[in-house]
Amino acid sequence: RTADSLMNILAMQSEAQDSIRNLDEGRQRELETMLSTINKALTGITQSEAKAQIAGPGIIVTISNDFLYKTQAGTEISTKGAALISKLAAVFTLNEGIRINVIAHTDNNGTAKALLEQSARKASAVVTAIAESSTLPGTAYTASGRGMYNPEVTNTSDANKKQNRRTEIVVIMK
Repeated sequence: RTADSLMNILAMQSEAQDSIRNLDEGRQRELETMLSTINKALTGITQSEAKAQIAGPGIIVTISNDFLYKTQAGTEISTKGAALISKLAAVFTLNEGIRINVIAHTDNNGTAKALLEQSARKASAVVTAIAESSTLPGTAYTASGRGMYNPEVTNTSDANKKQNRRTEIVVIMK
C-alpha cells in the first residue's frame, strides 16, 4: 500500500509539473503575441525613440523623453507621443486583466528631489493619456518616478543623459 501511495503521489506531482509547464508555455505565447502587436504599433518609430521587449512576467515599452514629451522638463505629451500612446492603449484594451506600471526616469541635471518630482509628474501624465484612450479600469494603472536613480548608462555625456531620460510602460499579464 505504501508503494501504491508513493506512486500516486509521484504521478500527481508529475501532472502538476506538466500543468505548470503548460501554463508557462501559454503565458510565453501570450507575451509573444502582445509583443508582436506592440511592435506593429511601433512601426515607423526608430529603436532610439521607442522599443519593446519581454522582461520577466511582462513587456517593457521604453519611450525616449524627446519623442514622448513636448519639452525635456515638461509633462505635456507631444503629438507623436500622443499618437503612440493611443495605439498602445488600443493594444492594452484588447488584453483584459493586465496591469500597467508607468515609470519615468531623468538624467542627473538637478536636485534629487526636483528630479523625483519631475519624473513622477511625467509618469502620471502618461498614465492619464493611456487611461483616456483605454477601457481598462483605473486600478490597472500605477505611475512612479525614479528621477536619476535608475540610469540605463552613466550620466557622463549628453548622449548618455539623453538615453537616461525615458519613460517605461511595464505591462504585466495577469
